Amino acid sequence: MVLQDWTVQQFVRAVTELLDLSVRQVYKCVTCIFNSRIFTNLFSDCSRDIVFILDGSTSIGAGNHSYLRYFVQGVIRSLQIGYRDSLVAMVEYSDTARVEWYLTDHMTPGDLLSAASNIPYVTGTTATHAAFWLTRNSVLTSRHGARDNADDIVVFVTDGGTDLPGMAINEARQLHEQGVEIIALGVGESPDDHELDQIKSTFSYKVATYGQLKYVIQSVIHDLCV
Repeated sequence: MVLQDWTVQQFVRAVTELLDLSVRQVYKCVTCIFNSRIFTNLFSDCSRDIVFILDGSTSIGAGNHSYLRYFVQGVIRSLQIGYRDSLVAMVEYSDTARVEWYLTDHMTPGDLLSAASNIPYVTGTTATHAAFWLTRNSVLTSRHGARDNADDIVVFVTDGGTDLPGMAINEARQLHEQGVEIIALGVGESPDDHELDQIKSTFSYKVATYGQLKYVIQSVIHDLCV
């Protein structure tokens, strides 16, 4: 367990055992520390330009697409949002790819959560290569808010193979060469393990259903901020 994952109660218990103090003595002080901006900045250093790339193809279904929204919102809630912290963009793909919002379109947690709750379900096929191309050539560029001093990370979610796997893998490699990290999440049995391994930079996850995406939120947040 890393320090930023501890609750106040867990931290109090550890300090109490270490210093042989009463819980009441320690609790008041530790609560102030956990709630302070200094503590947040010290242990939540996560200045990232984050792009969610979501599968919007017909195979997902409207109900499962709602779970995608919940997943995005869950990640956003655990991030410090702002120009000195993390910025978030959204790309969705089906027959083609489209930018739902750029990095600087929503600069507060409230605005981002509202945008995430309204991600449209576009339906269609699976043009993964177009999403990677659009991310590299438009989203993660300085004219659309990408920062030189922030790490670029893509969170890619799919429930099946892509229309043109060779092109998708090639576009993913170009993102790798540009220094972009790709976290890949496969849902169900359809995603090809080899394809995901070629697309990811370091981390990948597979879950059985979209409803299970909530179980990997904390792991994705950790991967974003390591």
